[in-house]
Amino acid sequence: MKIKLKATNTTLTSAIREWVDLKLVGPVERLVGKKTDAVLLEIDFGKSTKHHKKGDIWFAEANLTLGGAIIRVESSASDAHAAIDNVARELKEDIKKFTSKKTSKARAKERSLKGRIKRTLA
Repeated sequence: MKIKLKATNTTLTSAIREWVDLKLVGPVERLVGKKTDAVLLEIDFGKSTKHHKKGDIWFAEANLTLGGAIIRVESSASDAHAAIDNVARELKEDIKKFTSKKTSKARAKERSLKGRIKRTLA
């Protein structure tokens, strides 16, 4: 799995890098698999603008490329850690939806093939 981490309008500290590894990269690797080279996780983290004084100023975006599909999640919050946590939670949910869809499509194909075989043998 390839990981690209980028900071926008801020510096990427070691604490933020460790938080991203703990909350985002680790769980995604467990769901997708570590040895898969076809997987690319791009994370963009930072402040929305340099002049903000109030409101949701921190954002986090994650783009996960699984084979040919792209899963994109973004979030903004008043705290840097909260923005990363929100992205991590949404990305986990989307990965689970994607894998369950893939599994259900495969099972449907198997069922239709099994039905065809039974009809031809009967």
